Order: sequence, then C-alpha cells, then structure tokens
Amino acid sequence: MIVIAAKGQEHDAIQAFRLGAVDVLFWPLRDAEVVSIVERALRQTKETRERQKLDRQLKETNNELQKRLQDLTTVLATAKAVISITDQRQLFDRILESALKLGESEMCWLMLRDEKSQTYLLRAHRHLPETWAKMNHPVDDGVSTLVARSGESLFMNGSALKKFRLTSLGKSVGVIPIKVRSEVIGLLIIVRREDRPFVRESQTLLEAMADYASISLVNARLFRALEETAEKARMGETNRHAALQSLRDAINAEIAQALQPLTMGLTELPGPLGAEQRNALETVQASLLRLVRSSEKTIIPK
Repeated sequence: MIVIAAKGQEHDAIQAFRLGAVDVLFWPLRDAEVVSIVERALRQTKETRERQKLDRQLKETNNELQKRLQDLTTVLATAKAVISITDQRQLFDRILESALKLGESEMCWLMLRDEKSQTYLLRAHRHLPETWAKMNHPVDDGVSTLVARSGESLFMNGSALKKFRLTSLGKSVGVIPIKVRSEVIGLLIIVRREDRPFVRESQTLLEAMADYASISLVNARLFRALEETAEKARMGETNRHAALQSLRDAINAEIAQALQPLTMGLTELPGPLGAEQRNALETVQASLLRLVRSSEKTIIPK
C-alpha cells in the first residue's frame, strides 16, 4: 500500500506507516517520483513474497526431515525387535504397529501360508472389522491372491480399487508379499481410508516391514529345527545310557553266575584242591571281583 497525502498531513502519513503502508506520495505528484516509489514498492513486495516462499519451503523441508527421522527410528526399533523378541505373535504385533505408522494408515493385517492347504490365513491384524477379523481363516479381499501369484508388491487407490472387495475398507491399499528367496510365504496388507496414493518412500519402508516379517519366520523355523535336533540328541543320549545300564546289569549277572561255582570250588566241598588249582581259581575269582567293583563304580549319567 502506498499512501497519497497532501502537504500538512505528515502525521497521517506516519500513522499509515505504522499500519503497514510501504511508502507515501505527497500531492502534487511528480511523474519520476511516482515511478520510483512504485518500483521500490514492487521490489519490496517481491522480496517479501520470496522470503515467505523460502520460509514455507524451509518449513516443509524440516517437516519432511522430521518425518524421515521418525520413520528411520521406527524401522530401527523394528529391526531390534526382530532379533530380541522370540514370541512370534508379539513380534507380528510390533511389525503391524510399525507398518501403520510408516504407511500413515488406519488398518493392516498379516496372513501366512498354511503348508497343508496352501491358502493364506489371517495370523495378526490391527483395527480390522470383526466381520473380516477371523483368525486362522482366509481373508477374501480380492487382491491378495494376485500378489501371492505374482510375488510383486501392489499399491492401488481411487477408481482402480472399486472392483475389489477391499474398497469397503478404504480407498488406498498396499499388498506386500512376504518372501523367502522367491517363495511367497505370507502377505502384509495395509489400508488407508482416504484416497491418497502411497509414495515411493512409503512403499519402500512397507516392503522393509515385510522383509522383517520374513526374517522372523525364518528365525522361528531355525529355532524349531534346533529344538528338534536338541530333543533328538537328548533322546539318543537317554537311549544310550539305558543301553549301557542294561549291558552293565547283564555283565554283573553273568559274573555272579560265574562266581557261584567258583566260590563253591574254593571251599573244597566238591573235593580237595591242589596248590596250583587253588592259585588258579583264586586268581580268576579276584579278577571277577575287580570287574564287579569297577562296574559298580562306573557312573552312567541320567
């Protein structure tokens, strides 16, 4: 705003400056003065608008950096959870919570392939309606089967989603396969209620959550294999100890049977013994008795 005032209105001009005017022209006007003041006012306005634009850009950049920092913090926390939490259900809940934050969405769920039926069953979810949330049952959303076959992530929104059953839950959806190598073993589905597409950064972060789910499943398989191997080793050790105990009992029984006639012979009840006979029998008896004592001292672990 440029104020035009007459001589003697200087006080009013000062008040106009206080209210936001950028300059003043006093009547009568001169062409050169008008042009100069208007050009100066235009430059000031342009500079102000550029500063405002830079301020907005700086604020947007700062907000974007803050969001990326939060996203990276969420990803890091999930990575730590994968290697520290052994309860798979608890870990799935943590992954879904992270997916909701990273995808800025309202609901998500996770399905795993059943080895017998080869169908994908609901294992965990966040905010899924009761009519959909039937644990250990397939979720017929119309999209998951396509992703399971292709093995590629699928993100849709708007009119493209209307022909699928998922449109009753939201207007933007992402379906990410959970893979071990190239084999699809599960699916991560995330839904936004508003019609807003998932940007590339969000897609990448959600695929990272699916990778963490895959790692947790592989770890669970390895833990089960180790437990089975350890159990087989324990059973084998138990069987070996039982066999050794049985063998020791059998040897002791045989030695006892051998000692009985030998001891009777040394009493000379059957008849007198010669010196050499007695020495031989006593030597055999001593050897058998040492064998019994050695067997009794042997400790077989339980």
